[in-house]
Amino acid sequence: MVTDELLLEQALDRAAAGGARQAEVFFAEGASDSVDFEANRLQGIDSSSSRGLGIRVLVEGRLGFSSTSILDRVEDAVDAALDTARLTEVEKPGFDLPAGEPIEADISDPAVAGIGVDELMEFGRKAVDRLRPLADGVLAGAGASRWTSHWEIANSAGLRRSCRKSGWQFHAAAQRVEGTSILWCYDGSASMHRDVDVDEAIETTAQKLRQSLKEGVLPAGRHPVVLTPAALSSLLGSLRLGIGARAIYRKTSPLTGRLGEQVLSQLLTIHDDIRPEAGMAGAPFDDEGIAAARLTVLQAGVLETYLADLRNASRLGIQPGRASRAGYASAPFPGSRNWLVEPGDAPLAELLAQAAGGLIVDSLMGMHGSNLVNGDFSANVGLGFAIGPGGETLYRVKDAAIAGNVYELLGARLQALSAERKWGYSGSELMPWALVEGVPIA
Repeated sequence: MVTDELLLEQALDRAAAGGARQAEVFFAEGASDSVDFEANRLQGIDSSSSRGLGIRVLVEGRLGFSSTSILDRVEDAVDAALDTARLTEVEKPGFDLPAGEPIEADISDPAVAGIGVDELMEFGRKAVDRLRPLADGVLAGAGASRWTSHWEIANSAGLRRSCRKSGWQFHAAAQRVEGTSILWCYDGSASMHRDVDVDEAIETTAQKLRQSLKEGVLPAGRHPVVLTPAALSSLLGSLRLGIGARAIYRKTSPLTGRLGEQVLSQLLTIHDDIRPEAGMAGAPFDDEGIAAARLTVLQAGVLETYLADLRNASRLGIQPGRASRAGYASAPFPGSRNWLVEPGDAPLAELLAQAAGGLIVDSLMGMHGSNLVNGDFSANVGLGFAIGPGGETLYRVKDAAIAGNVYELLGARLQALSAERKWGYSGSELMPWALVEGVPIA
């Protein structure tokens, strides 16, 4: 069997013989096991694996890409990339693939790689057993998965880098239907290590369910809103899109040309960190092989940088290092990694007391239908709670929706961030709670 290293070298040689001035090969393989519980019972067990290679070439300044999972026919993928390059326009400006010292990294955790299907099933059953008895009509569920991955990057500039990684995730969920009222409660996280607290995720889901058994309606109008870390992450999705170098180059982002300007509240300082210790999305290098580093996206609300891969960094004249891929069959594109929002000074209890008469928003539904690139959004409140005079939770708010512009809500209307933070469901977002004033609620 041809080794992965020899496979990459053969692909580079074929590309050079075909006229490629520059070439890059990205090899990836992975395996995963997952279990899914729905409606109080086990719905499925899945084990899957993938293995393949993508190749990018520059021929006379023209870019081509192809991929294959048939690794004994790699020459066909190389030839397809060369043929594609001859049909594209010349890159203006061009870009050079990076060189660098070899890196062979193994950031996998044996404790995670050793999680078996039996243990994943045990986690799911525990969630169902704890959540189902909490109220009549509860449909409890859970999902747990474990995966391992290995990828290698080699290019014609001499760069050779490889990494092995493992990770896992767990979430608990509870659904309750009563008349026209449909309730979803959810919590969980993911990590490269055995530090996901399964019991805490189940208990947090149970607490949301218990608090939701009493329902009411919040009068329409402008109210203070406390965004949980999950809800804040949903809104910051607009910023993630807006700072991508591809949107900046195409001038579809409202942040085009605004480096060094105040774009959000001075309370917000946000870092995008690719390093392995920073979170689930970490690695020693990005998906073009550039060494990992932390970038400050916002410093006290001031836009510090855009996120770019090599191609778009060259177009904009900025720093690369944020190339992502959606697997071996994907060409590189600009993407964020671990997002770390600096905490505020106020305890969460103080934020809730300040928001008396308002709404805690934990989840938003329908955000995909919003114009997130421009920051405009309109979404139903999937799970929200009315806030009492002392900051206590009064009841679940039914049939509520919020709308506005992210840059306004997290700009002039942002009043405070909590000192507490929480990791998001993906394990790559560390967010505080946020108090926003005068949010339109319908």
